[in-house]
Amino acid sequence: MKLLFIHRSVGQQIIDCVRTNQSFSELELYDFNANNNNLTDSTRSITKGSPLSVLSGDTSPSGLARFFQKASTEGPISECLIEFDIIAFKSCYSANNIHSKDQLASYKKAYRGSIAAYIANHPKKIFIITSPPPRRSLFTSKKSRLLAKEYSIWLGAFAQTMLNCTYFNLFDVLSDKNVLPKKFCRHLPWDQHPNRRGTQTAADCLTQTIKEL
Repeated sequence: MKLLFIHRSVGQQIIDCVRTNQSFSELELYDFNANNNNLTDSTRSITKGSPLSVLSGDTSPSGLARFFQKASTEGPISECLIEFDIIAFKSCYSANNIHSKDQLASYKKAYRGSIAAYIANHPKKIFIITSPPPRRSLFTSKKSRLLAKEYSIWLGAFAQTMLNCTYFNLFDVLSDKNVLPKKFCRHLPWDQHPNRRGTQTAADCLTQTIKEL
């Protein structure tokens, strides 16, 4: 079986950690980094000529919706994704910079549209919907972090409505009081990526999610 993980930088940290510390005898781990549009295979080699691309590295819900819309209509992308038995995907922590209920509603609309359609049209695949990680307290307000928590809860409920979906709640795994806690923060105060401890924690939880499939 083949698993594809669609992500940006935090996802790269996590999948690299999974590859380093775990081995799956019957599963090949691929990942697609939207920051550089690189598709990497299970040996960590970049697949040349991959048709996968995300415009401007946008993995926000609307960006993911555009990606899956293209996957439904453009032959090369569709043919590439058809090779994978499991597709996991997540937005960057920037997606949790939610300022209003209207913004949250737009996220839900994106998932209910082309993302849900692609999932429903590929019932033999398994999809792992992954919530975006929490932000550091310095970069979020009380309102925003509560909306981010609400979004993570909604994503889990949405995944349950799809017969071939499971949910990896990365937000809950890495958050304390809805922010990235000090124990998971890097030393630089403006760096919102989890540190080694946080990455390992997330990788262990993702590994368990994969093993339970």
